Amino acid sequence: MRILFLTHGSTGSASSRVRIHQYLPLFDQEGIDYKVISGTSARLDQRVLQHPTAWIRLRWFAAKVGARLGVLAVIRRYDVVVIQRETLPYCYPFIELLICRLARRCVFEFDDAIFYDRHPRSGWRTWLRDGKNIARILARCDRAVVSTRYLADYARHYVRDVRIIPTTVDMERFPGRAPAAYDPPVIGWVGSRSTQPYVETIRTPLQQLAERYSFILRIVGGELAPWPGVALDNRPWQEDREVAEIQAFAVGLMPLPDDAWTRGKAGYKILLYMAAGTPAVASAVGANNDIINDGVDGFLAHDEQEWLDKLQRLLTDAELRRKMGLEARKTARERFSITANYPAWRDAWCQWPQGMDKL
Repeated sequence: MRILFLTHGSTGSASSRVRIHQYLPLFDQEGIDYKVISGTSARLDQRVLQHPTAWIRLRWFAAKVGARLGVLAVIRRYDVVVIQRETLPYCYPFIELLICRLARRCVFEFDDAIFYDRHPRSGWRTWLRDGKNIARILARCDRAVVSTRYLADYARHYVRDVRIIPTTVDMERFPGRAPAAYDPPVIGWVGSRSTQPYVETIRTPLQQLAERYSFILRIVGGELAPWPGVALDNRPWQEDREVAEIQAFAVGLMPLPDDAWTRGKAGYKILLYMAAGTPAVASAVGANNDIINDGVDGFLAHDEQEWLDKLQRLLTDAELRRKMGLEARKTARERFSITANYPAWRDAWCQWPQGMDKL
């Protein structure tokens, strides 16, 4: 069995790192033959996330297009081709359709609601857009692999074989340890500039909390403008600092508005917090509801008042933070670790019924 992974990005892309790259050492242990081609570099991936100028975006997409066109001549050498996400968002997927036609078996892998157009355009730019691009890809694939039930419900309209494999966390990166003494405690969020606006949705409860208690709001990977009354600490995201940053949080945040895009989110921020033993408060949206057992290993919030109440409980009760943190690590290990999900991940690419090769 030879497998070709055409990833969305390099290890610098969180989606590619956690959905594909972090499992590959287990492939190596089993001697499974594979190749990974992304076309982008970790440095370019990070520049797209943190400083997405038009020039950097153009370079990033050009690298992906070049890489995927470059594999067309060798696709038949592989038993399975895995396409992670589309090459050009919202555009007619001519590259993916060529790959699907040439591949012996083709799998489409995605972990966001990429079928939903978040940035509708008017005028001449509508000529460049294809509202059915993801449906076209799925209809020509043999299998789809997605991260949530919401995404699976969409995929099943176009492809019969759909596997749900939750986004996972590498527990070996997060050794267990006693919580540090926080003075003042840190309420933290980790992400990128593209998701930073979600933090603004809970600005009011955080400002109300700051009127009563002392804490630091730490933003890792984004840069919020100052909020009156809130001690704000913006920090750049660095892969080698990620674990230490999250371990310093007393509470982790994952606010989301409730819309067609956010319902497809896989909840990776929550999993990072859980792996570190950090209790999280998250919006009761999409996969967050499947990850957190409300009141046991974290809190779900439905409105601003619940955000205020639940953050206050965690901020003022160190013992509650400790107990929830232990439960959170247990949940991460048993349900969302690489080890727990590797068999299903391996079978998604390697297990096929007889006679599925294309002519």
